[in-house]
Amino acid sequence: MKEIQTFIAALPRNMNGYVFRDRGSSIKAGTMGYYLKKLCREIKIKEIGFHGLRHTHCSLLIFKDVSYTTSASGLGTKT
Repeated sequence: MKEIQTFIAALPRNMNGYVFRDRGSSIKAGTMGYYLKKLCREIKIKEIGFHGLRHTHCSLLIFKDVSYTTSASGLGTKT
């Protein structure tokens, strides 16, 4: 967990509204997948893609007794 926090803390803060950018332009989807898998390997956890990460996030919210409606809205799902 500490490695992930360090990684996130090192991300640039001023990105003109983009969550992820690469040299001044938006990042291609494949690039993000590459870096997610690379991070998983570096911190020695099972590789996961963004869709699996989305499901894991939702499952953890529900496990923490967050309502289904709130969990769905946080994922951008229409209820």
